[in-house]
Amino acid sequence: MKFFSLITVLILSQFSFSQEIENSTPDYPVAEKIPFYFVNHGDTVLQNYNWMRKKDTPEIINYLEQENTYSDVIMKPSSILQKKIFEEMRSVMKENNTSRMNRVDNYYYYSKWIEGKEQSIQYRKKDSITAKEQIVLDANVLAQEFGYFTIAGYKLSEDHSLLAYSVNTVGGDYGSVYTKNIDKDSTFKDYITRVNHYLLTPDNKSIYYVKEDLISKRANQLFVHVLGTDTLTDKLILKIEDSKFNIGISISTSKQYIFISTSTFGMTGDYYVIDLLSNDLSIRKIYTAEKGIETSFDHIEGDYFLVTTNKNAPDYLIKEIDDYYSFLWINF
Repeated sequence: MKFFSLITVLILSQFSFSQEIENSTPDYPVAEKIPFYFVNHGDTVLQNYNWMRKKDTPEIINYLEQENTYSDVIMKPSSILQKKIFEEMRSVMKENNTSRMNRVDNYYYYSKWIEGKEQSIQYRKKDSITAKEQIVLDANVLAQEFGYFTIAGYKLSEDHSLLAYSVNTVGGDYGSVYTKNIDKDSTFKDYITRVNHYLLTPDNKSIYYVKEDLISKRANQLFVHVLGTDTLTDKLILKIEDSKFNIGISISTSKQYIFISTSTFGMTGDYYVIDLLSNDLSIRKIYTAEKGIETSFDHIEGDYFLVTTNKNAPDYLIKEIDDYYSFLWINF
């Protein structure tokens, strides 16, 4: 019945709200057009709002404040209804809740939400679901000093001793990556900013991560960071200049290889590999992009690799390759 009563309130309120807004609506803010020209693929493009890229300038802040003021005026007549909708939605949510356990090796991971707290708390138990629970990460503690805070993702080390997690406090698609020793309940002093995605190496020594370009916002730079060192010394592994492509990274099922791919919509770009058991950890190109072709690689065990592709196979096919060096001249 609550649902129907809410619909009734909405219908009856619509007319009065519309009249009130019509009688008191201020002029909406109009962003200034400042011509800016740039060349892309040989074409000259006009961008009137390029000045908005500088988010913390007085002009931008003033414009956003005008938009907020306009929004407050427009929405004021429905303020009571907004509160009613919010309270009704909240009334059907369980503020004290626990997720199902997720078993990973001999650990059981789960989350808890506690009434009065904005963020979830991550827990785990070892060997048995009746074992003593251990806090893996309490986002409520981390979020205290921020107006906006979200955990963008987690990466567990292979031995479950370390947790790399990404924190976003400004919005957008990137965050800052921190690494925590779970048993010691301590966090490494070094952390990495402006990270799009990342992975921990199986030896717990390094983090490979992809950074966004400050201007284009593309994930186009791959670095490696050695835990416990200054991030200013991180090594640039690969940078993609083509504005159509982003970098993706993954670790093989065997945990021996890191695969690095470049991709755009409907097309796999170049593919690279790093052998984590090699002495120099050098990057090697194993596949060159072909228009309209999507391809991926994996290593399970032994001396063979798996290739999945739609080349000459609209429904995709999987091939087994004996040696990744042969990827360079593979004939599907």
